[in-house]
Amino acid sequence: MTKRKVVQPDLIDVLLAYYKKPEDLLGENGILKQLTKAIVERALQAELAEHLGLKQMRDAGARTLAQDEETCVVFGMPKEAIKLDAADRVLPLHAIPKEILAYAPY
Repeated sequence: MTKRKVVQPDLIDVLLAYYKKPEDLLGENGILKQLTKAIVERALQAELAEHLGLKQMRDAGARTLAQDEETCVVFGMPKEAIKLDAADRVLPLHAIPKEILAYAPY
């Protein structure tokens, strides 16, 4: 059985050190939104690297494209693919469909 991980009180204190009003916590740039984004990105990265085995697939001959940071809304998964050396090419969003069609044997 996996031991339940507990967030340390000291970490909570650090995260909330500058909390002065509700918007600091719940607003557009509040800590809750920032933490949610960071946690989702980390989970996606782990999924890509560990569960999907992207690097292993590329090493076995699969082709992989990654969207560049400039045109990406959430760069977590492409960043991880690049970091793993699992992307054949890093392209802006508008160039990806053409590249996919170039792979297609029709």
